[in-house]
Amino acid sequence: MENIYNKATVSKWEILILKSIRSKAKTEKKIAKDVSLNISIVSQLITNLMMQGFVERIRMPGFHFSPKECFNATIEGVEILEKSVNHNGEIWNQIMSLFRDRRKKISDEYSGSLLLNLAVGSIKTSIKLAQFILK
Repeated sequence: MENIYNKATVSKWEILILKSIRSKAKTEKKIAKDVSLNISIVSQLITNLMMQGFVERIRMPGFHFSPKECFNATIEGVEILEKSVNHNGEIWNQIMSLFRDRRKKISDEYSGSLLLNLAVGSIKTSIKLAQFILK
């Protein structure tokens, strides 16, 4: 079993999808909203995850006799998610990259604001202080 997980490659978008459906089965539309991607892209990613055995499809009773298709993470999907998040202590790197991405997005939108530059500077300092304390 361990061999399968070593050979499996999961993209960051697939990891976000697995995180979204880890605790509760969701429709493609809800997953797309959680992950902030187009529903057609989410559909392709879910299909890929289903082929790898990390996601399963569940038919839930729907309105007017049309069943809703929901997706849920399998045990293998949860295991690969945990391995990808905790692999070699990369959780801090993922958190930092998330902050960097958010900061870049905000700074691109409001690049001329002095108040924003001060806020970003204080956040950087806080993060560095937290890293120093937690080491």
